Amino acid sequence: RVMTVIQTETETRMAAARAKVEHVLDAGELLEMDRRLTSLFKRGEADAALLLCLNANVGAAEENTDKRRVLEHLYTRAQEEFEKKADPARAVLHKLCRQPDQAIRVNILQEYLAPVTELIAPDATRIPLPTPTPPKVDAKAFSAAVADTVGQLRGLDADGDLVRANIECCRQVAIEARLVLVETMPADTVRAFEEDLARTWPVGTTD
Repeated sequence: RVMTVIQTETETRMAAARAKVEHVLDAGELLEMDRRLTSLFKRGEADAALLLCLNANVGAAEENTDKRRVLEHLYTRAQEEFEKKADPARAVLHKLCRQPDQAIRVNILQEYLAPVTELIAPDATRIPLPTPTPPKVDAKAFSAAVADTVGQLRGLDADGDLVRANIECCRQVAIEARLVLVETMPADTVRAFEEDLARTWPVGTTD
């Protein structure tokens, strides 16, 4: 019975997301589509289901067509709006999942998860700080953002491959984040982060 309630709820969320995407696309003109999309965020009506639905529409559209380009634009705008509205940890996670280049992802992780130990002068001179500045995003908050996002994805009634791809993105980002923490943070911070990840992906889970 509980599973039936959960299934019904996820189906309702995805149906609502599809209706919202159709409302945006029905505008017919790009600026109006943008306006309708941003209005959803301003009213608090955009969620992970909406992002997943937009992503699915991008994947279903034929490549090198105007429709595909419009959908890609809308998906990018949705990601940007989501990042502006989300808490810092969740915003960084979404920013990372939009970045296909691993080296750039690592730089982003270092910027947000590592303490600042030096300042760089305009002439590129590095000035060590007597006391490091705390990271912009706390490791505990970041692991919580990963867990919440993965939990939402697992609860969506959507294309299985698409959901798994997004969960795998979160897993890869979490692995890269752990390596940054190993290099820059105390052992107890790393250990707590690992324990949080183990709860998100218990041994034996496939996604």
